[in-house]
Amino acid sequence: PSAGAIMLFAAAVGIASFFVRTRLPVGWVLKPLGFQPAHFSQYIALFILGLVAYKNNWLNTITFKTGKQLFFFFLFLLMFFPVFYIIQTKFHMPGEWYSGGFHFQAILYAVWEQLIGFSIITTLLVFGRELWNRSSPLLAKLSRYTFAVYIFHPLVVISASLAVHNWNIDPVLKLLVVAPVAVVGSFLLAGLVVLMPGVKKAI
Repeated sequence: PSAGAIMLFAAAVGIASFFVRTRLPVGWVLKPLGFQPAHFSQYIALFILGLVAYKNNWLNTITFKTGKQLFFFFLFLLMFFPVFYIIQTKFHMPGEWYSGGFHFQAILYAVWEQLIGFSIITTLLVFGRELWNRSSPLLAKLSRYTFAVYIFHPLVVISASLAVHNWNIDPVLKLLVVAPVAVVGSFLLAGLVVLMPGVKKAI
C-alpha cells in the first residue's frame, strides 16, 4: 500500500475510535478485566491488517520511499501536538473532551492518534528492514522472547508504576526511571516464562 492508502486507513480507524469513545471514553475500564474499549478499534484493525500484510508479503515489499514519506509525516504530526494544548487554553475547554464524548476535540485527537501511530509503525518496519537488519547472539535471544514480552509486559509495567506511585518527583523524571526498568524487567520475565515446561512450544 502507498503512504496515502495507509493514512486513509488510519484516519478511518481514528473515526471508528471516536464513535466508540463517544460512549466509552479513554480511561473507562471494563472491570474486572482492566480493558479499555476506547482502544479496541485500533487493536482489532491492526490485528486484521497484520494478517493481510503477512498474506500479501507487504512487510518485504512495502517501499523504502513509503517509509520515508511516513517518517516525515510523523515529524509533522509530532509538531502538531502543541495545538491540542493551544485549543484547550484558547477556548477554555476541559481536557477530558479529548478523551471522549461528542466533541470536535475528541475526533481530532482520535484521528491524530491513529495517523501518528500508523506512521511510526510503518517507519519502524521499513527502516528496520532496510537499515537495522542485523543480528547478534544477544539480539537473536531477545527476539525469541518478544512475543512473551508482548503478552506479559503489563505485569512489569504496572508493578514498576505502583512501586514509584508515592515518589514525589516530576512525572517526566519518574518516566525516565520506570521506562528502562519496565523494558529490562519485561524481557527478564519473558525469558523465565519461555523456560517453563510446555510454554516454549506455545510461545
